[in-house]
Amino acid sequence: MRRLHKYIVLIFLVVLTLPFYSQDNTPKIKRVMLVKTSPDFTFQINANYNQAMGQLSGTFNDDFQSDQFIQGKSLGADKGLGLNATGKLKLDHMGHFRFIFSGQYNKISSYFFGKKTGVADVGKSNFNILSTGAGFENNFTPNHRVKIFLGAEALVSWINGKATIWVENRGGEPYKYDLDILTSFRLGGVIHGGAEYSINNTTALNLGFNITHANLLLRNSGNNDNNLYEIPLIDDDPDSPGTYAGKKNFTFLTISAGVSFYFGVYEKRYLLTK
Repeated sequence: MRRLHKYIVLIFLVVLTLPFYSQDNTPKIKRVMLVKTSPDFTFQINANYNQAMGQLSGTFNDDFQSDQFIQGKSLGADKGLGLNATGKLKLDHMGHFRFIFSGQYNKISSYFFGKKTGVADVGKSNFNILSTGAGFENNFTPNHRVKIFLGAEALVSWINGKATIWVENRGGEPYKYDLDILTSFRLGGVIHGGAEYSINNTTALNLGFNITHANLLLRNSGNNDNNLYEIPLIDDDPDSPGTYAGKKNFTFLTISAGVSFYFGVYEKRYLLTK
């Protein structure tokens, strides 16, 4: 009987101490790791600052030179502003590759921020570029707060503008005349890059650049109507010399900044014991 009593007491002590033993050996959570997925879709809006390049820009300190415009060597633009809206759709699980589509309006003028003083040539030009594009983008850091990206787009553009041409008229009085550049359809391309800084799961700030070549294809080599005051965009080598005729690349650099809106960001929590 005494031996049975001892066994009962022993079993009671084991059962009593078992919870403490189990508690002491339970893994302790040292930290929680939060991982966010890349957004399924991103919509961004940007303000653009444009700088003309190549034959789109002016010559001699970016001034408009009427004789260069008449000879088809330069379009005489300089700087401008614009707006851009872009959608980005995630194509893979991690979000490295994105399909992008965009619409943008840009304006580039000879003297967008004011006329230069001390310039004899009073000519000027300004261009409106309405474009839509589609392409692909590589997001190098899709799950990080700072997302760095680089991509390219095929671009469809409608370009029009106006110009004022100054004629020195040696031996007589100088004069000027206005020129309308009719809406012209062009195919081109864009290389772009930049970074997004995530504020939260739905919003980010972005900063980037675009290098746009708007007239890779469908150029026009001359003014078939021989109208000196209303012409299409003449940007290709002509069959024979003519007024305004000459090959010109419609290229410009854009620095942009804006806001990105994220859709479809999910959070995963991992409990770490080490």
